[in-house]
Amino acid sequence: MKYSYNWLKDYVSGVMPEPRKLADLLTSRSFEVDSVEKQGNDWVLDIKVLSNRAADCLSHMGIAREIAVILQRQIKLPSLAAVPKDKNKKNKSLKVKIENFKDCPRYSGFIIRGVKVGASPRWLKSRLEACGLQSISNIVDITNYVMLETGQPLHAFDLDKLGANIIVRRARKEEFIKTLDKEKTNIILDENVLVIADDKKPVAIAGIKGGLETGIDENTKNIIIEAANFSPVIIRRASQKLKIRTDASWRFENGLDLRLTDFSLARVARLIKEIAQGEVESYIDVSVALPKAKQIRLDFKYLEGLLGVKISPLAGVKILKSLGCRLLKSSQQSVLVEAPSRRLDLKTPEDLIEEIGRFWGCEKLPETFPEVTLGAPQINKSWTVENKAKDILVNLGFSEAYNHTFIGENDKEIFSYRDDGLLEIANPTSELNKFLRPSLAPYLLKNVRENFKNFNEINVFEIGKVFTGQKEWLRLAVVMAANKRADNLFCQLKGRLEVLLNDLGIKNISFNELSVDSPFAFNNWQKNKTAAILNGQNIIGVLGEVDSLLLEKLTIKGTVWLCEINFQAILELSTPNKVFQPISPYPASLRDIAILMPEAVKAAEAMEVIKLAGGKLLVEVELFDIYSGPGLPQGKKNLAFHLVYQSGEKTLSAEEINVIHQKIFEAVGKAGWEVRK
Repeated sequence: MKYSYNWLKDYVSGVMPEPRKLADLLTSRSFEVDSVEKQGNDWVLDIKVLSNRAADCLSHMGIAREIAVILQRQIKLPSLAAVPKDKNKKNKSLKVKIENFKDCPRYSGFIIRGVKVGASPRWLKSRLEACGLQSISNIVDITNYVMLETGQPLHAFDLDKLGANIIVRRARKEEFIKTLDKEKTNIILDENVLVIADDKKPVAIAGIKGGLETGIDENTKNIIIEAANFSPVIIRRASQKLKIRTDASWRFENGLDLRLTDFSLARVARLIKEIAQGEVESYIDVSVALPKAKQIRLDFKYLEGLLGVKISPLAGVKILKSLGCRLLKSSQQSVLVEAPSRRLDLKTPEDLIEEIGRFWGCEKLPETFPEVTLGAPQINKSWTVENKAKDILVNLGFSEAYNHTFIGENDKEIFSYRDDGLLEIANPTSELNKFLRPSLAPYLLKNVRENFKNFNEINVFEIGKVFTGQKEWLRLAVVMAANKRADNLFCQLKGRLEVLLNDLGIKNISFNELSVDSPFAFNNWQKNKTAAILNGQNIIGVLGEVDSLLLEKLTIKGTVWLCEINFQAILELSTPNKVFQPISPYPASLRDIAILMPEAVKAAEAMEVIKLAGGKLLVEVELFDIYSGPGLPQGKKNLAFHLVYQSGEKTLSAEEINVIHQKIFEAVGKAGWEVRK
């Protein structure tokens, strides 16, 4: 934005540095100055004001305040009209209504009568021209002048061309307005555009441009000066939609101080009285409750720690006061200040520290190298284990899936989820995104259905979050599917899961019959074709064949085996860093044992008995045969195991192995089974 050097001088006491020196000071303390150019008897500074400071510094007074703090001078405010602020002196000739205070939190104005519209004085024209604006008429020029001076956009309506009411509302569909521009074309509006309207039609596009029909002309005698505060969001959207960008919309888009309207109106009233001879009749003010001033506590130790240099509390407080902050409480340790309402950017202690640092002088901050401690990096176990699990599964022939977190009403019916087990979205975008997923299974099964169009076998997995019981869980789901009957998928999936868990360093894993309800939300299993994945006695996962009735609902033809594991348990149990042990240099001895037992007894139970009796020297137990049928008593089965004995310290003698083998025989007998010889 362009700023007049002579204009800035009006507000700062004392002698102002010459223009280029001033530009250097502003660049080092406040904002970058792009250029300094001579224009007649004035200089024009092109200053790049950052968006967070647009509320107060897209104005000459805002930049003047910055200069006053840099030079440690006083700010000189312009003269204002002595307009009464008695709330009872409201106008009776014009009523104002705001339909939605979120769109327009404040609408203020003065009714001024007896104005004489004409050309502006030379000094006013030259200042507008220095800032890139053309002179139109004294009334319009004064509103533009005060906008450049204070930062508050204003607009003047011809009071006699308005109806009895002003309504701030959204435009109606297909409404139109002819604006104050050279083209004078009709602009089509809609519900996303905020307008100022009378009883019949829009008379201005709020915060952007005035309408032609109520504009100021040479016959205007009575006016209303508007100073409002509009929602930055609605002004920006309307400006983009209509492709109209003005000085006013630019300021409204960045937000403005709600209290700025009073000062700006008083300033306009003073200038109109001096230049156009108008007299204020009454004022308008419709608004929400003005927000309380922000109170911020600053700890001096925090100030020193953040800047890395010791600044005396007195120096810091002096800078804050010069910025307009009001001191509420102070001590040797901290200070409590009230930020000026015009500084919308001052919200936190860090904001105050930034202000103190830049005006104290960033060039004074010492160059201190950061302290670096060399050491082993901290391992993020969650990230490490998750990525290792993905690598293992990919190497085992699986593809990773990334699916949606939401499921719909139709999925709830298909997968038979209960209402109390689902978390419903408060504002779903559609029926397809109504609930948070309680399981990874629904979308993985849909992945299978879609991929069966191109492949006969599908191996896929996903690690992701599910939501049940008002909680969030991390799960791993693995699917193996074939588009025909495949009875070997259980063994294949079980074997690959064993590789996964073993490579993650998880011990004491076993697979057993799922004798209780699944601890997971997915329960659509084929009867008697499920297994629990156990760590000791704790179920950490479920492995099973997907129910054929569910596959029919999903129009999936074939065999699908699915596993769902509590991945949080995997994270807790895994040991990513493997511990290597030397291979025993001594030979191993192989013995076999056959056990006759009831058919109801599981092989895992027999293996557990053998391992406990064999001790450390029994390094491996392998089931290699199961037989039931002719030659055996009814209700009995025969299990045959390879037993491997080995020591890491010596070669085991036959006698030592016989002793251990005998202990196993005795343990099998105590279990009620028979060792076949």
